[in-house]
Amino acid sequence: MAESAKRMPRWREIEIEIDRRIDAGHYADAFPGELELAEEFSVSRGTMRTALRRLRESGRIVAARGRRPRITTTRTTSSYGAIYSLHEVVTASGSRQQSTVLDQSTVTDPDVAAKLGLDDATFFYLSRVRWADESPIALDEIWCPIAVAEPLLAVDFRDTAFYKELRDRCGITVSGGEEELQAANATQPQAELLQCDPGAALLHITRVARDDAQNVEFRRTDILGSRFTVTTPFATSGPNRSHS
Repeated sequence: MAESAKRMPRWREIEIEIDRRIDAGHYADAFPGELELAEEFSVSRGTMRTALRRLRESGRIVAARGRRPRITTTRTTSSYGAIYSLHEVVTASGSRQQSTVLDQSTVTDPDVAAKLGLDDATFFYLSRVRWADESPIALDEIWCPIAVAEPLLAVDFRDTAFYKELRDRCGITVSGGEEELQAANATQPQAELLQCDPGAALLHITRVARDDAQNVEFRRTDILGSRFTVTTPFATSGPNRSHS
């Protein structure tokens, strides 16, 4: 076989290397521009643009006019079950995820019990401010039936994922659920916690999660729109693919 047939195109080699660097957190502070990367890899700007194209299309690199690119991560599942984890999304982007715990207690809430279709209205309750490095990005409230979540009362949630602790300490792995996303504006108390202006744009998310046996979580999250990006890749269907 000829040498030219064996060798991978240069743009593809660069794409693989940059993807590897992103996973390793090399560009956590800022992503370099095309010209800078072209000089580093000793290729033309056109070759570099080709190397970056699929990373942009997949949402690995996001750029806005007049701003340096930022790295995003799109996940529909996590290592803790069939659901994405904000903790994993933040850490995968190269930032440190940490939380300020506002409340961690046992509560009684008939409204949440009704949302989960449960008779028992006693829950483990967790309220947090979620941070990416030095910036607060979200407010998070979780209700989980105390019958399965009592061990979580002793967990330090400042630097760990809820779904990890639910799996490791309670033997519960999320297998499915539903989410509803709405636009919202920050109230004065929310603005103070998120260090933003009152009325700032929020992504308001409510989630019901379940394992194979029952609903195990109701969650309410408000994410600051200026500090978080949701990217969903998509592709056209091939001629032999079907949908149901």
